[in-house]
Amino acid sequence: MLIFEHSPAKKIVGEPDASVKPYEVVAQELNYMPQYQIVMPEKTAMLYFCDKEGFYCKFAHYLNASIKE
Repeated sequence: MLIFEHSPAKKIVGEPDASVKPYEVVAQELNYMPQYQIVMPEKTAMLYFCDKEGFYCKFAHYLNASIKE
């Protein structure tokens, strides 16, 4: 849960190279939602957003377990 734990941020933005297909699986597992591709000088990136509320909804069982310990 450290991704949002010590930050007032409500959203994380990522823009990995769109040609790196394994990242799609990792992003989906971590609740990063694909938005659209961005053409950059060094790569064509896929823009991902991960919002705090959606992240905590997906991983609430881990958060609740860590609070009980």
